[in-house]
Amino acid sequence: MTTQANLKIASIGESLLELVNTHNQEFQMNFSGDAANIAVYLARYADDLNAKIDLVTAVGNDDYSLDMLNYWQSEHVGTQFIPQLRDHQTGLYLLNPNTSPIKSSYYRQNTAVAEFFQVPDHMDCVNAIIEYDYIFFSGQFVSLLNQLDREALLHLLHDAHNKNAKIIFDPNYREVDWANKRQAQEFLQRLLVHTDIVITGYDEEAALFNDSSPIATAQRIHEWGVEEVVVKCGGKQCVVSTENKEDRIPLTNVENIVNTAGAGEAFNAGYIAARINQIKPHAAVLYGHKLASQALLQHGAMIERDNMPALFKSTTPKTTEF
Repeated sequence: MTTQANLKIASIGESLLELVNTHNQEFQMNFSGDAANIAVYLARYADDLNAKIDLVTAVGNDDYSLDMLNYWQSEHVGTQFIPQLRDHQTGLYLLNPNTSPIKSSYYRQNTAVAEFFQVPDHMDCVNAIIEYDYIFFSGQFVSLLNQLDREALLHLLHDAHNKNAKIIFDPNYREVDWANKRQAQEFLQRLLVHTDIVITGYDEEAALFNDSSPIATAQRIHEWGVEEVVVKCGGKQCVVSTENKEDRIPLTNVENIVNTAGAGEAFNAGYIAARINQIKPHAAVLYGHKLASQALLQHGAMIERDNMPALFKSTTPKTTEF
């Protein structure tokens, strides 16, 4: 791994065009996707982390895709591992936060990111990424790949893990994304062999594995080889489990919630940033919750740059109770 002053972080996965119904069928266009959002958040804290953040995805070759690349570059996210694929599209995400429950739809036909491992020179990217210090990816990206490309992802993670990269995984299970539960169960378990940190939600784990409690979820994931597990429980508490400690951590209530769609990714980014910054797991939850709380007040899936909380400087959350 590289020195603390030159950390390299890769966020691998989906990028999306996002249309948000802000009011009376008036739509605002944003750039989104779980891996893309986490890359942007981490890049905004790059000075605190002494790190360089790269997004690993694929986009189309249309004007909107070019706008996305320009946006990520403006956020100081590395884009050298983002091929533009002719005859493919960037996925589309429609969001209406004004309904209860919130309505959302994905359109991924012919999506570029699903073809990432088919790009002729993709091995140049793979050979670079396996030398990185931290790699984040999610199950949503995995679900978009065909079986051959899933195996290619496994090889990437295996090689990176052997070179001491820290692998961080959000299973982000959604039944509609997989052919069946058994396929998801078997492949997600195989991914955990190469994973150091899992950040997941209890509802999705219970839906997929019939776990009886968040503690049971953490214990199962430990048994499959993961050292550090965070189980989110609907915004009221988190279970954080390591080899040495297991706690239920209560979270403060957030009022005047506008949109819950981007809170999970914001939590993940805050937690990951804190862990990279050498903050212990049980305290890192507070950093994740602080970022997620701000995301709940936004119309889109991303916190606007001017509304980003200062996690590591003037508004560092108190951690003395841990």
